[in-house]
Amino acid sequence: MIYQNSFPALEYTLDTSHYLGVQGDLGPGYSRFLWENRNVDVIAQAFVMFVAAVSCWAIFRETGGGEE
Repeated sequence: MIYQNSFPALEYTLDTSHYLGVQGDLGPGYSRFLWENRNVDVIAQAFVMFVAAVSCWAIFRETGGGEE
């Protein structure tokens, strides 16, 4: 019963309907957007740094109820 229907685990997919087209200026368009709108990049980096700092603080903080 298991071998009755094959499962394509190690085969390539044939459905390409959900892929994005790569014709045109796809890469330069995105890089131009990031270079012209640096505030998006800086806000994202600031958010990552804030989350990293809060995570480090949460790891190293002392919890109450331990031995004195």
